[in-house]
Amino acid sequence: MRKPRWSQLLTAVTTVVLATLLIAGCTGKSDPEETAVQPTPGAAGTAQQQEEEPPVPTGIVNQANETMKNEGAEETEPVHQTPDDTVRPVLVKGDIVQLETSVEHETVSFEGREYELEPYGLSFAIRTTMGEPSVEGGTVTFTTDLSGEATVTYEVLEHTTLDEAAAKELQQHERAFNDEFIDIASENGLKGKQNQYADSDVFSGVIFYAFDQHIVRIGYRSDMAAVDAMARIINETMASVKTRD
Repeated sequence: MRKPRWSQLLTAVTTVVLATLLIAGCTGKSDPEETAVQPTPGAAGTAQQQEEEPPVPTGIVNQANETMKNEGAEETEPVHQTPDDTVRPVLVKGDIVQLETSVEHETVSFEGREYELEPYGLSFAIRTTMGEPSVEGGTVTFTTDLSGEATVTYEVLEHTTLDEAAAKELQQHERAFNDEFIDIASENGLKGKQNQYADSDVFSGVIFYAFDQHIVRIGYRSDMAAVDAMARIINETMASVKTRD
């Protein structure tokens, strides 16, 4: 009895496949097409992992790249930055100016220099005879000899009103003033307050001017023997205080 044709065909194909496998096993080589199609376990694991893990947001990638770019770079502290993150004022030296004052009912001019406190945009002028300023802890100090040591200081009190500044001064120096603070105004339209210390041995006091939600505090002190000269110096610098236009 003859076998069906499809049975003969199946037998022939089986014989060819077995022969191919025997040849491959003997030579140690596999079919090129079969190698290319079958994925390796590592590649399969990577593909599966890529499907399961969500993509990393672009912003995080950029941030990581920026961190790697800056890694190892030298760190620098911000200019005029203190440990408590308080920005100290920067004193900028300006031009030479002429300061006018009254001496025995006559107007006399003295050489002065303008200064500006940054970043506040507040400027003032003072006689050049008061010497070069020093800046320490946010306070600008001028010191000279007027029959003894004479000093003028400038300090910005941030986010403070005139009443708050005056109340704090009275609290810190209880019974040190002759009287209550009086209201004043600068020639440039800044509202302020002023008071004189009660010490009879020295000529000293404090002046406040309000600007841009801040206060500039001007303090002064000299021996009583130099009261006339010191009073004129203070009047000159009070007249010069102004904000940047």
